[in-house]
Amino acid sequence: MGPSCILRHVKNCSIRRGITPVLATLALVSSILVARSSDRSVAAATGKPSVNAAATYAQVAPILQARCASCHNPQGGAPFSLQNYEEAKQWSGQILEVTQSRYMPPWLPVPGKGEFSGERRLSDTELAAIRSWVGAGAPGTDESGTGGTPAQAPETTEWPLGRPDAVLTLPEPVALPGNGPDVFTNLVLPFPGNQLRSLRAIQIRPSDPQAVRGVLLSFDESGGLRQTDGWKQGIAGMEPPDSVTPTSAGLIFWTAASQALRPGAGENWTVKPGSNLLLTAHLKTTGKKAALQFQIGLYYETKAKSGSGRAAVLRLRHRGPIEIPAGTSSTELEDSYKLPEPVSITAIYPRAHFLARSFDAYATTPSGKQVWLLSIPKWDVDWVEVYQYRRPVMLPRGSVIHWKVSYDNSASNPHNPSDPPVAVHAGIGAADEADALLLEMEPSAGTNVAVWRKAIETAGK
Repeated sequence: MGPSCILRHVKNCSIRRGITPVLATLALVSSILVARSSDRSVAAATGKPSVNAAATYAQVAPILQARCASCHNPQGGAPFSLQNYEEAKQWSGQILEVTQSRYMPPWLPVPGKGEFSGERRLSDTELAAIRSWVGAGAPGTDESGTGGTPAQAPETTEWPLGRPDAVLTLPEPVALPGNGPDVFTNLVLPFPGNQLRSLRAIQIRPSDPQAVRGVLLSFDESGGLRQTDGWKQGIAGMEPPDSVTPTSAGLIFWTAASQALRPGAGENWTVKPGSNLLLTAHLKTTGKKAALQFQIGLYYETKAKSGSGRAAVLRLRHRGPIEIPAGTSSTELEDSYKLPEPVSITAIYPRAHFLARSFDAYATTPSGKQVWLLSIPKWDVDWVEVYQYRRPVMLPRGSVIHWKVSYDNSASNPHNPSDPPVAVHAGIGAADEADALLLEMEPSAGTNVAVWRKAIETAGK
């Protein structure tokens, strides 16, 4: 069994039967990598004799820094660091395995069906450089005769943007068990002060990044969530409560790879006194009990912005019950929605849970043209995020949004949270399912923004 298979098995155990202790897992992986680290084994894996490999660490280091170091650093969500040559060489066997299979770096959308910024998919040239370097025995720069040592990736500082203007923490930490299913919860953090503030950036620091799969941020302008019983311990749910008023903040998403969150051109992160910051968090167990705390660094604009931004979020959900029979390997749900106004889509967030196997979304214009929004043929709830488009996707009024989700509720699905499989319906827990599509969009030039936003935000209800 290769290292990537072991990592998948460990992840599945965290859902089904309790995760193997982290140290024991890493020891097991390391023992396999030692056996694979010889030139003979690596050459067999690459299909190239190691003596003919020419890539150097100087060529591979920029790839690791650009594609891997945002998670693989001492404060990141990955189990080991890849910020210098010694660390990269130690894990070179696993780097080869997981990159050539495209398990890492994680990036779910396929190319050609939506163009996204920040894409982490490795190019064929980058994959070849890694094969060549590992095939040569993962030499350092000096060993290859090129001279010099490439600069190491910078260490992650406590607050990369400098000292925040304010730091929020949870009223009470989240009590995570050592083992068990994933946790979906809404964490409420009251904003400080009694002044209107506009945010230019947000930074998030969980006490254990490995326990956080992802966080969707939103603003509770009414402050009403603090009237909910038990709000300090978190409000169960995979989406923000319906009482949260839509704002022009857009889709704000954080993962352990995020450095800092900043508003887009059409977004306005202005916070009223008495508001709450809401973290809709997807958490996981790590093999040990934890009191998970968050530090939220807020960076203010010099002056609060007047008016509202142009962004709105269209929340589309499956219209009807979600019923996935036990033992079925293919259940498909397909929906569509006709746009009441012309839009420019700037970001997309697909929503499903562990049984999903694929997720497709596209639009058809009134003229019949098909415009792909996103295609994920191999769904993995661990790595789903908000995807920002490289360029806005412009659709005229009357265009139809289509989305389809395929589910596998059979025993052969390694992600199935139930063993044996049981019938699954819509719900907020890890053993339930979801079918939703969130689209961040802006109006076309000359549109009455207030009227347009009201039409868009009520459309998905």
